[in-house]
Amino acid sequence: MPGSRRLLTRLRELMAGGTEGAAVLRDFVSLVAGEMVAEVCSVYTLRPGDLLELTATHGLNPDAVGRTRLRVGEGIVGVVAATGQVQNLPDAQNHPAFAYRAETGEQPFASLLAGPVRRAGRTLGVLAVQNRAPRRYTPDELEVLQTVAMLLAEVLAAGGAADGAEEGIGATLPRLFQARALAPGIAIGLVVRYGTGAPPRRMLADDPDAEMTRLRAALATMRRDLDALIQERLPDAGGPDHPDLLASREVLEATRLVAANDGWVRRVAEGVEGGLSAEAAVHQVVGELRERMRRIIDPYLRERLADLEDLADRLLHALEGSTNLQAVPPGAILLSRRLGPAQLLDWHARGIAGVAIEEGSPAGHAAIVARALGIPAIGGARGMLEAVQAGDDAVLDTDDAVLILRPDAEVRQAYCRALGDRERREAGFAAHRDRPAVTADGTALSLMLNIGLALEVGQIEATGAAGIGLFRTEI
Repeated sequence: MPGSRRLLTRLRELMAGGTEGAAVLRDFVSLVAGEMVAEVCSVYTLRPGDLLELTATHGLNPDAVGRTRLRVGEGIVGVVAATGQVQNLPDAQNHPAFAYRAETGEQPFASLLAGPVRRAGRTLGVLAVQNRAPRRYTPDELEVLQTVAMLLAEVLAAGGAADGAEEGIGATLPRLFQARALAPGIAIGLVVRYGTGAPPRRMLADDPDAEMTRLRAALATMRRDLDALIQERLPDAGGPDHPDLLASREVLEATRLVAANDGWVRRVAEGVEGGLSAEAAVHQVVGELRERMRRIIDPYLRERLADLEDLADRLLHALEGSTNLQAVPPGAILLSRRLGPAQLLDWHARGIAGVAIEEGSPAGHAAIVARALGIPAIGGARGMLEAVQAGDDAVLDTDDAVLILRPDAEVRQAYCRALGDRERREAGFAAHRDRPAVTADGTALSLMLNIGLALEVGQIEATGAAGIGLFRTEI
């Protein structure tokens, strides 16, 4: 939209002008109010202790700046910070969550549009606009607010907004996270954190046409690399003796279909046309889809968000001209908020011993591939990414469905013994692989293998099964 591009241009000039602190926030809210034809524009910044402080406003009582505070979850602004969801209200003061603060002088304003200010997956504050006339803000206005919030996140981060990170001795103590098993096994090793959503280094485009050219080239690279990944992981590329080089054509083909879809790509292109850098446009579109998909009840459909974020990550690396390979210590445990199947194949090739997916479920493509590859995996370990520190080690136990972060020496030794017992037990099973399947009274049986991926065909020879008993086509 022309108005959106004009606003972004003016905000870019403001942010490049050398103004800092409270002054830049004052100019920021005035610009946004003017371009959005809002009578009020306010910024609430997250402070330590889960407090939201009014740090800048255009239209409310300026004396309320620094005085008005709300707890996360308190009032409409607090609800936005707690849930990460936009509130678009034509009559905010009659909303059940409304919290009246007399010092703000907001009584005359009926309608309110408020959205979270997020950076690297963490909420730093809330941006809100208000008008006297009761009305619901349009989708275009909502998009402008969300775009502006991305820029505001950089200002708040530089100004010392709280980010919810753990501090002090609590970040060094052992932590246990309950989860659910996705693929069986035990893993012990250093942790590698992935997918926490680093913000783009450049938010605004100097030349939208040149930025669009970059985007098209990166899309072509992303799709070409995905095609190459599929070809490298086909069953006939490695054969049953090399299961680590095989992958499910079915799962990866589904990911390739998402990559070829014009819907989300068109939304990214519209962001670039509006003045965002290609990287910022990708972050914006994926962020919008993330919030929508989190509200979907069906867990299988909600899991497709991991596939989209897999592609977005590949597109971002293509834009930056860098590889998405990250150094992995031998036998490391991968911690990720979400994980797509192609990403898991990349990490498996680099030698991870286990994976914990914060929002993973048994219906996810990554869980399906983990079971096929024999990678111990758990899902639903909420809060682990915020708790982990560089250099931490962990124990992943799918029998009890737990992740133990920074285990003490006794716990680690106990799990090392359990892992050794498991390996010896599996070796004992392997000794019986080629023996005939006959009962004690001489009745011959056919032991068959149930599989759901072409990748698992190699397990027929590895286990000595007589064939496939059930091929699960629903995958």
